[in-house]
Amino acid sequence: LFQAPNLPKEMAERIRAGETMIIDMSLDFNRIARSKAYPTKRRDKAFVKMGLAPLKIEEGQIEGYIAQVVDITQQILAEKRAKTAAETAYLISDIMAHDLRNFLQRIELAGELLKREPLTPRQSGSIDMILSSVEAAQQIISDMAMTQNLISTPMFIESLQEGLDKAIQQLSCEYQDVYIEVEYKTLNPVVMADEHLERLFSTIIENAIVHNNKNSKQVWITISEEDAYYSVVIDDNGPGIPSSIKDSILDPRKRAAGVGLIQAQLIAKKYGGSISIEDRVPGSPEQGASVRILIPKYVPPPL
Repeated sequence: LFQAPNLPKEMAERIRAGETMIIDMSLDFNRIARSKAYPTKRRDKAFVKMGLAPLKIEEGQIEGYIAQVVDITQQILAEKRAKTAAETAYLISDIMAHDLRNFLQRIELAGELLKREPLTPRQSGSIDMILSSVEAAQQIISDMAMTQNLISTPMFIESLQEGLDKAIQQLSCEYQDVYIEVEYKTLNPVVMADEHLERLFSTIIENAIVHNNKNSKQVWITISEEDAYYSVVIDDNGPGIPSSIKDSILDPRKRAAGVGLIQAQLIAKKYGGSISIEDRVPGSPEQGASVRILIPKYVPPPL
């Protein structure tokens, strides 16, 4: 054990002194083969989690050691790939948030200046299309910036009702032609969430509003308990969602309904929850959609 070339000297001394240790270490089998510490046919590198405990006789002397070695190579490699992917995503997001946004601002400024010139109706319409496209592109960049810090945002104990009420209050001011009814079937629902909880609800509710072309827009929200979860069901009387695209709406590869719902799903997954889409009236998608959000209940740790 103590001849193994991959074992740091400081750890070796602590183990000799009788400490029980659990350590993560890398094994270079080329070094092991050259040192002839023990026979091996391997020549690659591996990562292991090693637990070492001394075997002591009655006088307290160490007679031997019990070692448990778990190969965590695939886990470490997966973490490294995830870190690389995260760094790449951050770079792309940073480029879009700064460099691309600067170019969009130039296009927007040029468009605004052109609108001051004498234009034909066709030219004016083309410039309006350019400016609206710039605005949409800037919104996508803002959404990406939010996604970038979603995972790193710290979580804390949060009132589900407070987050939902804030979202409803904001949207009621923005869309005064919609009727929103809320029914709480549970008291003081508390979850582990972060600053994006309000955004989770406002994204789903706003989506139900803006895609509803009826004169009387209605949204019904029900909060209840489902085993270890709180359920937030958001129903609407809009045109509904055809069964053929229900699955693709929450698929990040297809983004059938844009970035907003994908972000809402990421938020729910971060909390340990989920989002599902159904018909408000089963079998009749034309009568409106029903979105169910499940978020785990907060359970205080034992004292």
